[in-house]
Amino acid sequence: ARHEQHCDEVQNRWPVSLDQSINSRDYPELWQLNRERGQSSDTTRLYAAMAVEGFINFYGVLRFGAAVYEEHFERRPIVPKLKLLLLLSEGIDVPNSDPLLIALRAVSESRNRLVHPTAVEYHGDEADRVKRMTRVPGEAQDSIANMERFFKLFEEVVPAMAFHLDHEPDV
Repeated sequence: ARHEQHCDEVQNRWPVSLDQSINSRDYPELWQLNRERGQSSDTTRLYAAMAVEGFINFYGVLRFGAAVYEEHFERRPIVPKLKLLLLLSEGIDVPNSDPLLIALRAVSESRNRLVHPTAVEYHGDEADRVKRMTRVPGEAQDSIANMERFFKLFEEVVPAMAFHLDHEPDV
């Protein structure tokens, strides 16, 4: 909620079109507020991904023990890791098109755009620059929604994990 308030305040005070930049010297207070808004969005995206990845790691250690998990699972990319964990621990072969993996992929890719950005040569095309801009607060809201969707869907796939997800399973 605080993040969305930040976003509303920035948008309401923005002195030019929202797709245009401002100069930090001309608008120092607004510039700082905008930086805080971006940091809040980035932090939300990172923590959503960390929550999901931490849970998957926890699940793997819970099912296989630390030594086996570290040797066979730990360094795998997140989607193949979960697929293998579910196949070996539950006997469930989750297809790549499954909503569980779609939610996981979305959270992971949002995080990866922050921590492993792709360099793009800029040729002065304003429309391309605007298209590549992060949607704030949209990206953070999407990350939270995908994180919550992942946990709900994981509980449907492995109902016994409801206890570890800190809520009662749907009946």
